[in-house]
Amino acid sequence: MATTGRTNRYDVILLVIFLVLFILESYFVLSGLAWNTIESGRITYSILILVTLAATTAGIVFTYSVVSYVQRKEIKHLIFLFWGANMVLIAFLFLITHPSSVWSPFCDRDRNRTIVTALGFLLTPGLLAISLTGNKLATRKDKIVTSVWGLLGQPAFSLILLISPTPLFQVTSEVGGVIGLTPIGWLNTIVVLAAALLSIFISFRKWLVTHDRNLLSIVFAVVLWLEALVIYTILENPNQIAEALWFSGVTAGFMILGVGMILTSIIEPYRFLQTLVESRTEELEISKKEIEYTLDMWTHKLGNLLQSITSYLELLDIALEDNQDPEPIQTIVSELNREATIINRQVAKLAIIKKNQHLATYPVRIAHILDLAIAEVRPLISDTQIVLENQSNNNSQINVDALIDILFVNIILYCVRFSIGKNSKMEISIRRNDKGVSIRFSISEARPIDKDLAYLRTRGIVSSHSVSLEIYLISILIERYQCKLSYSREDSEAKNVIEIYFPK
Repeated sequence: MATTGRTNRYDVILLVIFLVLFILESYFVLSGLAWNTIESGRITYSILILVTLAATTAGIVFTYSVVSYVQRKEIKHLIFLFWGANMVLIAFLFLITHPSSVWSPFCDRDRNRTIVTALGFLLTPGLLAISLTGNKLATRKDKIVTSVWGLLGQPAFSLILLISPTPLFQVTSEVGGVIGLTPIGWLNTIVVLAAALLSIFISFRKWLVTHDRNLLSIVFAVVLWLEALVIYTILENPNQIAEALWFSGVTAGFMILGVGMILTSIIEPYRFLQTLVESRTEELEISKKEIEYTLDMWTHKLGNLLQSITSYLELLDIALEDNQDPEPIQTIVSELNREATIINRQVAKLAIIKKNQHLATYPVRIAHILDLAIAEVRPLISDTQIVLENQSNNNSQINVDALIDILFVNIILYCVRFSIGKNSKMEISIRRNDKGVSIRFSISEARPIDKDLAYLRTRGIVSSHSVSLEIYLISILIERYQCKLSYSREDSEAKNVIEIYFPK
């Protein structure tokens, strides 16, 4: 799983582990402890532990590379796979050829050093290939070449170095250290060093762009392997602590690769899926509450409407029997019809919003949308005068989708709901500045509405008893458009002011 975007906590975990390993190994070198000589039995015991640890970490790299390669078929995972498998073999060969392994018929310093050359032959081509190919998918040709190298070339080379009657070549003389390097030893050191430095440079540059954790793991691992190479090159006596130290550096590099794979292939996907499940569960809970809310609101309003119709018919029957004027009752019916129309409209608009979650956005002229919204609500609020002011800003635009008119319609309907007189007047004005556009809705002769707008700040549990359909629709659309809504009250004029702000 390639991770893209910002550095996250898993990269930091990997960095901390790398720093601990690097500083610990550097401490032994700089303090001089690495150059102390210990008895052969203790160095054998140390090598045995390190070989076991190296085989374990290489096995981890192999296991997770198989999983990653099956999922993504990338060249780097195929290389990691062969790295892990061949490292187990090389670690075993290193153990049985080490000069301190007197129980082995293959123990020989020169033969042991040629086995180390096999380790360089394993890592160097892989480093260059991973650095150059990155996340490239493996083609048939790539699979064949890599498989020949990993399945045939590397194991065969390692086994030939082991079973040859005499060491095939000598990388260092009996003197040891830098002075004791033979021409082949110098060639091997220079090639591995150049490949490692090139790999660090290319992999780190790619990581800065992609934040692929596998590339970061390679950078850290190669740095540890370079430190191991330096210690190995300076080493003079196989009984020095440095002998175990340089091999532990190789093991630490594979450990970094293994940790990076575990973080990338197991822990991070698990956390991601856990977060995703929690998010989807929360969305399902919200959807369930929305359904219950809509049904509750609908049945509540419909029940009131049916009761009102029944009452109207009874009153109409009484009026006709008593020869009374039915006009006042007809006025009540008109009001009931208006409210039923609004409820039907709101439920239909809510369904449209939920059905169209991801519409394309484009610049729209605010004044035009407001004109459409006013025309839509005017038949429903004939007693309220609506005036669109600030004509100089009529060309102001905002980047929204095709449902923006629903927001303005519901703000108007909600404001009018609290009017207390037939002379109420709503003024709508557009204000524009460098940071965005605000639209101001003010209505005179109206009751305070601050308690109802509290829902927009808390977004509590949806309930037909706590929030109206208008406020609920407004809250959904405010979140959709990432705009801000504020409310103020001018008591001197009994005026409510709602302002909605669209930042650039």
